[in-house]
Amino acid sequence: MTSPTVVRSPDALWHRTSGRVLVNPAGGTTFELHGIEALVWEALAQQGTLDDLVEDLAAVFGRAASDVRADVTPLVDALVLTGVVRCG
Repeated sequence: MTSPTVVRSPDALWHRTSGRVLVNPAGGTTFELHGIEALVWEALAQQGTLDDLVEDLAAVFGRAASDVRADVTPLVDALVLTGVVRCG
């Protein structure tokens, strides 16, 4: 089974500053991403699968993919709910 593709929504407004990313969903409240959250946001610039994202981050941090998935999946789900990431 293939994992879903994930990518930033072109409607999301965002700005990177001092190691963090400020994101504003169209017509919504601005929120801040930092640390691994900001890295996930950067990685979402290119459409790919959730599995690819997890594997890339696991390699960067030297962690097990299952641990990274446990951290990343709730974040991606929340970004999808706010409308700043598309999942399909």
